Amino acid sequence: MSPEEKTWYYFGCVDSVGHRLVDRNRRSHYHDELINLDGQLCTEDTALYRAVLTRLPHLNYSALAWWDQTVDRRPGSNSIIFAPSVECTLESIRTAMTRWFPWVEARLPKPLIVLNPNQ
Repeated sequence: MSPEEKTWYYFGCVDSVGHRLVDRNRRSHYHDELINLDGQLCTEDTALYRAVLTRLPHLNYSALAWWDQTVDRRPGSNSIIFAPSVECTLESIRTAMTRWFPWVEARLPKPLIVLNPNQ
């Protein structure tokens, strides 16, 4: 099964304040190992819309995470795209974000800057 056929997730604010883990149809999921990464994968500083790509081999996911205050203005608000393979490229994650989570990309005030694009 290719990564495109497995479940991709978005974690963060969907339509209102409060973080949720959702699939591309905006259905909520409860995957504790992913939800527990809330705020753990972003940059050490709190600059907005600067993303970090992290490989999570123990979960067989890759994660693109950034501090995001487009819905929730409180400190600590973040967004994560979880890609279902540690081998997903940054390009494939960006493509999936555009294809399956266009509402996340549409609300960004500027394009994400990925600090470690070759990760």
